Amino acid sequence: MQRALGVDLPVYVMVSLIGVGGYQFVLNDYYSRSEGDKIDREELILPALEITAFDCEISEVMLPLFNRLWNAAGRKGSFNYNADGSRKRR
Repeated sequence: MQRALGVDLPVYVMVSLIGVGGYQFVLNDYYSRSEGDKIDREELILPALEITAFDCEISEVMLPLFNRLWNAAGRKGSFNYNADGSRKRR
């Protein structure tokens, strides 16, 4: 869509979550339910993510951003990705 609109590269994705202190991400899987640690700050402002090509695999490009979100909840990374960085299909 960005390409069709004539947007020039690079494109940046920025995520800020405001008022999230004390919230938790909840992990539901097929075997159990576990909750992450509580987010320890009111404002969770993540570094900008640079996208340098329109023909990229967006799920791979977004992995660092998703990992940072899960890090804020006391997790090593996103549970929606395999160890090799590929997105889990559900």
